[in-house]
Amino acid sequence: MIAATHANLLKDRCNHPVFDPRKVLLIVLVLFALLASGCAELDKPSPSEFGNFSNNGILGQPSGAVEASPPAGLPSQTIPVAPLFAEFYANLGGMDVLGPVISPLFESGNLKEQYVESGLMVFDETATGNDRFRLASLGLEFVISNPETPEPKQSGGRIIDGRLIPAEFLLMYDKLGGARYVGRPLTDVRYNPEKQRSEQYFENLGFYRLDQDPPGVVHLMEYGAYACNLICRYSASSASVPLRRLVLPEAFESKVQQLGAAITGRMLAEPHRTVDGRQAVIFENLVLVVDRKQPGGASLLPIVEMTGFQQQPLVEPQKNPLMTFYPIENGLGHNVPIYIEGFLKQFGGVDITGFPISEVLAIAPGVYQQCFTNLCVEINLNLPEGEQLKISPLGRKYKEMVFDQAQSFVASQSLVYVDLKIWEAASYISAKESQVVHVAIFENGVPLRNREPVLLLTLPDGSLLNMVFPPTGADGRTSLEIPPIPASNQTLIAYRVCLYGLNGEIKYLDDHWQIWD
Repeated sequence: MIAATHANLLKDRCNHPVFDPRKVLLIVLVLFALLASGCAELDKPSPSEFGNFSNNGILGQPSGAVEASPPAGLPSQTIPVAPLFAEFYANLGGMDVLGPVISPLFESGNLKEQYVESGLMVFDETATGNDRFRLASLGLEFVISNPETPEPKQSGGRIIDGRLIPAEFLLMYDKLGGARYVGRPLTDVRYNPEKQRSEQYFENLGFYRLDQDPPGVVHLMEYGAYACNLICRYSASSASVPLRRLVLPEAFESKVQQLGAAITGRMLAEPHRTVDGRQAVIFENLVLVVDRKQPGGASLLPIVEMTGFQQQPLVEPQKNPLMTFYPIENGLGHNVPIYIEGFLKQFGGVDITGFPISEVLAIAPGVYQQCFTNLCVEINLNLPEGEQLKISPLGRKYKEMVFDQAQSFVASQSLVYVDLKIWEAASYISAKESQVVHVAIFENGVPLRNREPVLLLTLPDGSLLNMVFPPTGADGRTSLEIPPIPASNQTLIAYRVCLYGLNGEIKYLDDHWQIWD
């Protein structure tokens, strides 16, 4: 009953002016004059065309920051955010927080990247769902981190990796997703007398406050502008950036060799993770997947029904020597012309295609189609002999309907496939001992780095203690030490570990230990 009461407590916590024609005429004349002067200066670059390369209005307040000069060589026109990053950019605060977009979309292998003033947005097709969108660790490229120092005694703020994030930076740190997007601290807060500011460097972003700033105002350093000044100075468009062709993993390469390019079609998307954690490659006609839990190489993803085709009712066998009947259920099934069957047997038959899910259907004058679980075959009698039979390009349709729609940043952050595991160092401890609570966070078996779960703990007097775990490491694990809790013998200490997603989504687990002297 005590445990139930504590759990309920934790659950509650986790979740019209006068018209004057003379004035109008005056305004029109002034506007014409301005337009005329503007046309005369059309060939001259205007500083305003570069935009304001400073993060003004962070946290909705005026910054008071001195406007910085734009790096030389950047495009003078306004650059829009790529549709791929639109949600991600907006969710992190957009122009008001990250600053303007300052580069085109770059593509290199499985990565798509775009610079903003304060950092570099990255989309990784091969990463697991929650990690597909991130900010690049630009700070590691040009910031030398100072050695870890003993934990400071200063109150307020939060200590991560032995470095204090002060209260004045902590609000921005949490607003931007903590270590997940800001990264881990590379330095302690230090004063820069040259720029008259306090600053702290993190892996992905940098924070600073000017001496003249009012309380609560925090700015982001120009990581992106600095890095793009060095890398993108002469790259006004993504076409000038060389593309790196990704080599197919062995499991996919061998299957492509087995099927042949005429069956697979050209590759439309390089290796990436499906929402259920399998590695996949999209080709023009089909999709190949590798499931780590089921070894045996690549297999075809059943995409036919996923692309909108509805399975047809089962029928009786035809008494036709030109047909092969495939029984499926209660003596019913589907009839496959031997012409199609012979074609499919060349690369593995139903072991590859899956069983038929339709009869031969007319889809256009002289054009027929028969669908199987994993692909469809077309017969076009309007074409010359030898070119009439081919695999339908369902891979292209799958990419448009399924894969491209899954690029949404918000959708990719779902906690549905995230595994949360918690355990304490000891089930029984004395009232004078500290307890250590451990957490492991995985998504489809892949450890999630830089996640900061929250511990809610019920104290003996019924109040709740709220503590934030340090960010998870590369192994997806983190732990938190709980100071001794003065309580009588056999007292149950109930706690909950929460992991927060976007739009209020929460994943949590409950557990407890007992005071036992």
